[in-house]
Amino acid sequence: MNKKNIEEKVKTAVENSTPDMISEIKADAMSKEQSAAPIMASKPSRKKNWLVRRLAIGFMCIAVLICGGIGIYGYNANHAVASEISFDVNPSMTMTVNKKERVLSVTANNADAERVLEGLDFSGSTYEVAVNAIIGSMLRTGYLSELSNSVLVSVKDGNAARSKDIETKLFEEIERIFTIEKFDGAILTQSLTDNSELSKLAEEYGITMGKANLINHILVALENSKVAEGGTTETYTFRDLVGFTINELNVLAQSLNIGTDDISSSGTASKEGYIGDAAALEKALGYAGVDQSALTGRTETEMDYEHGAIVYEVSFRDGTYEYECDLNALTGEFVKLKKEVINKPQITGEIKTEAEISELSKAAAGLDAQAEIKNSETEYDREDREYEIKFVSGDFKYEIEILEDGTIISVEKEMTGSFQQGGGQHGNRITEAEAKSIVMGAAAVKAERYGIEFNESLITEYECETERENGVWIYEIEFKCSGFEFEYLINASNGAVIKGEAEKG
Repeated sequence: MNKKNIEEKVKTAVENSTPDMISEIKADAMSKEQSAAPIMASKPSRKKNWLVRRLAIGFMCIAVLICGGIGIYGYNANHAVASEISFDVNPSMTMTVNKKERVLSVTANNADAERVLEGLDFSGSTYEVAVNAIIGSMLRTGYLSELSNSVLVSVKDGNAARSKDIETKLFEEIERIFTIEKFDGAILTQSLTDNSELSKLAEEYGITMGKANLINHILVALENSKVAEGGTTETYTFRDLVGFTINELNVLAQSLNIGTDDISSSGTASKEGYIGDAAALEKALGYAGVDQSALTGRTETEMDYEHGAIVYEVSFRDGTYEYECDLNALTGEFVKLKKEVINKPQITGEIKTEAEISELSKAAAGLDAQAEIKNSETEYDREDREYEIKFVSGDFKYEIEILEDGTIISVEKEMTGSFQQGGGQHGNRITEAEAKSIVMGAAAVKAERYGIEFNESLITEYECETERENGVWIYEIEFKCSGFEFEYLINASNGAVIKGEAEKG
């Protein structure tokens, strides 16, 4: 109801409530004139005084109710929160909007968001104007870059139609900005409803409901992919993924081909910070001890998640064995290798003793006879006439399948403990050397794009500092090379590149 309608209803209410006394007064005056009798002033009756007072009080009550209604309507339209919009990249922030689609507040959820919002004032602006400023600031500060190009927008509104409308408009606005800036970005958008489970997770881990919802979808897809592979299912936890940036989560989502009704996506998540498919294949062949000339058939490289890290999962064959090798996508460090015979042979040779089988299993694992073995387990399958041997040696665990005659059926080697994305087994922090390695790889890619000569021998004024921001340790690395100044921020808990800039100077 607008102001004009309210005023008309007030007028109608007053007119209908006021008695029409004009005709009575005129008739009374004419009768007195005709009788020529002197007109004497008479005192109003108590009944009429009571009626007038009652009418006046009624008018006042109507006016108060209507004015109060106008006031409440105006307050709700201008000050009450109608929609809540969150933006996640690595910076995370939450915007509240009223029914008139005007911004009420924008709150930084972490230190990175504080940098993005510094100096910005959204008072009275529409959410389209606000998102324009926010995305522009993320591009200027390097949080949105060729290394990390994904943004997640989540809209929470009790009105489903309005929520979807806002989601669509924001998607179109961000896409328009990316086009103007000639930025190859990736956009994820979703509409949310009240959900106690998501709210609890968001509060517990200090993230938005939008990011919590995306992580839940990825966890389901990861579990389903392991079941589909026919292997033993691994238990993934919410905590495993909560420290990942939106770009890392988007890389996983796209690799797992996640298709959901409630998350819309556009563009391809950046993989510029990773070593690349070609380098991943080269390293995988080295870990497997297979020469590229021996390969038969196609090789496949996919992104996956293992031991707290995004990994390349590389598959290939050499005519005898089928291989699957996982390696850290940022550093190329080994994670897991499995090889299995393509066609299982028949037992034709001399039957080996259990002691001989044990020695053969060590050799198949690439260990010498003096290698220390722990937690050894041996199982024998009478039907298939094969041994399954499990043991731990050094930082790796092994699982070997061998026929009675010593023929190797399969070998699986996997690192123990948590990988922590950056490559080190140092609790929740990668080392400075690992952070430097990540930066050198990322800077080399950037230098190639800019046509800059780059190698470590040309680097001057190298500095590396650590600082704790919003409960997370960060490596800040700066250096100069070929007339350019490089600056990188690395998440010390998972090795993610938060920021990467190169400026001439």
